[in-house]
Amino acid sequence: VIEERLELADALRKRGVEVIVGNAAAAAILQAANLTQARGLFIAIPNEFEAGQIVGQARKLAPGLEIVARAHMDAEVAHLEKPGAYFVI
Repeated sequence: VIEERLELADALRKRGVEVIVGNAAAAAILQAANLTQARGLFIAIPNEFEAGQIVGQARKLAPGLEIVARAHMDAEVAHLEKPGAYFVI
């Protein structure tokens, strides 16, 4: 999990979840997640601009990665599919 909020990151760690603290739109944070070894990426942030950045960067780091993203409107779906989201909910 990549999470900006420290309190949520701490709660996840207490449950045994591996957490990277930071913003996934930052290239260094996304690289630290080792996406080349991941089976998939789920992007659930509400900011469509940042989500699109994450999709684009993730696609460059791991071209075959299945990327699932969340959208709120049809325009957001297109925005996330364009850089390479595999499926947009």
